[in-house]
Amino acid sequence: MTKARHTTTPSKFNKSKIMKRAWEIFRSTYSYPEIPFKSIGWLCFASCLKMAWAEFKRPVAVDTRPLPEQLASLQYAHKLNQMSDNFYTTPMVAIPPPCARLRRWRARSRQKGG
Repeated sequence: MTKARHTTTPSKFNKSKIMKRAWEIFRSTYSYPEIPFKSIGWLCFASCLKMAWAEFKRPVAVDTRPLPEQLASLQYAHKLNQMSDNFYTTPMVAIPPPCARLRRWRARSRQKGG
């Protein structure tokens, strides 16, 4: 009687790339070359490997809209992004510095009291 050979089905994922990505995540997260592996631990590397697998298993979103619609959407998003950047950098109302406000408050309080 002959033994059945163990055959593996071809994977749709490139395991070499996944392992390389796991090492990249591990190096950037735990500063691996500076800190020795034995002090970080294999559980930390296991979590990096899980993150790498999740990145490769994530489906790629493909935009199936016509090109003019995609372009209009990108331009609108860019315009919104510029507006939000300006929102936090330019104040709606000019606020005077505290010392000027304090001087005005003192002047008003003197006028009321005097």
